[in-house]
Amino acid sequence: MISVEEALARLLAPLVALPPEQVSVADAVGRVLAEDVAARRTQPPFAVSAMDGYAVRADDVAKVPASLRIVAEIPAGAGYGGTIGAGEAARIFTGAPLPAGADAIVIQEDTERDGDRVTVKEGAPTSDMSPGEVAVRLINDKLTQATDDALDAMTLEQLLDHVNRAANVQQAMYYI
Repeated sequence: MISVEEALARLLAPLVALPPEQVSVADAVGRVLAEDVAARRTQPPFAVSAMDGYAVRADDVAKVPASLRIVAEIPAGAGYGGTIGAGEAARIFTGAPLPAGADAIVIQEDTERDGDRVTVKEGAPTSDMSPGEVAVRLINDKLTQATDDALDAMTLEQLLDHVNRAANVQQAMYYI
């Protein structure tokens, strides 16, 4: 009797990756990238909040917990004419432009509000992309809905970088 690893190795040895093909972003879910996909433009094209939370200065929340004074509330589609200064935050909603002075958003679940003050319990990650920066890395894994959403957010009508036809090794084995 041979081991599972050896049996799998024998089954996979004759397999060859199918050639890449160009598919729409929607059809790419569940497939494997043939190479990295680079951003073609700055994304988002202007500073906008992708979540409900608080617009802050990253330096102010470098050490947490951090207590900040709330100076504004910015609903989606609206702006704030002022500037976020040291020790200040603005309540911000998804789709609202980032106010001057702020360079990060802290998601509301990582905060605690008390009147005109907010305590930030976790730091503020950033995920903006610039042209030429790798947006989706080539990995031996399926494209997920989250990756599909990221590609869609970049307004790519098609994956100009190709994906392999077989979604994974198990799918390839199915066709043997």
